[in-house]
This record gives sequence, C-alpha cells and structure tokens, in this order.
Amino acid sequence: MSYDILMTPDGKAISQNNPLPVVLASGGGTTGGNVTLVNSSGAEVGTAANPSNVTLRNSAGNEIGTSTNQIWIRSLFSGGHANAWNASAVAASGVSNAIDFQSQKTISCFGNASAATTITAQVSANGTNYYNTTFQQTLSGAGDFHFTFDTGARYVRLISSGAATITATISGKGS
Repeated sequence: MSYDILMTPDGKAISQNNPLPVVLASGGGTTGGNVTLVNSSGAEVGTAANPSNVTLRNSAGNEIGTSTNQIWIRSLFSGGHANAWNASAVAASGVSNAIDFQSQKTISCFGNASAATTITAQVSANGTNYYNTTFQQTLSGAGDFHFTFDTGARYVRLISSGAATITATISGKGS
C-alpha cells in the first residue's frame, strides 16, 4: 500500500497539533491518548483509546486514511482483488458490484472473462443512476482485460455485453 500525507488547504500536515477532520485528544506517539472521530458538525461519532495505528474506511470498506503514531495519511490506492466480480456467472448486460471511489480519481479495471464480451465502465454520482463511459475493452474470446481512466464520479461499476464467467477488480489511485 502506498500513502501520501493528508494536508489542509493551507498546506499543513493533518496531525495531533493540526486536526482536520479527525480530532486527536491528549497523548501522542505510540502510547497514551485517544482518537476521537467527529462529523462535519463536530459531533463525536467514535473514539479509539490508546491508538498507535488507526485505519479509516468508507461505507464500502475501502481504506481512505490511516494514522501511524497519530500522523494522518490517506491511502493512494483502494480496491481489493475481485471486488467487482469473483468468478461470477454474468449474464449479457450484467453489471458488477459498484465500488465507492470518493477519494480516488484514477480508476483501473482489470480481470478476465471466459468468453467474448465487451467490458464497459459505468459511473454514477449517487450510486443509483449509472451511465456508460467510453472506457471499455472488447474480447473476441476468453481472455484478460485492462483499462485505466480518470473520473470525477464517486461510484464505478462494470457492465458485460455478453454472458461469461468473469473475475474483475476495480481499483482506484490518487485524489
């Protein structure tokens, strides 16, 4: 996993001395102290006592940040193996699981299919209404596929034009 230090708009690293959006209470280093998670209104939504390493995940389970010795960094990569389809029997016009990429903009779609098909990326702002993109790969028979694109959309899923058994991963990088 690769990481980048989270920064505030004025270029300061988010840390115990400069919290945003996570409030770090007393303590520091690898012992003592608490981490308190707050929402945008400032209401407490969770606390971890004596953390040395804390991982933040979004509602889809993707890692969006971590604290090592209470210095907050964000993950530059997300998306686990076969998170879209896992050796799934996919019907023609079948769609994959949707993946939430709120903090990533460069998306890679890759995997393999057991038969001829076109794999197309679909995007959505709300996770309900999906739209085809021009990002796709056509397989003339069984084989591997891979394509990468940048998007501002929050959710990405795949659609298969033909019936096939498909294993596919959708992975995100950067912000």
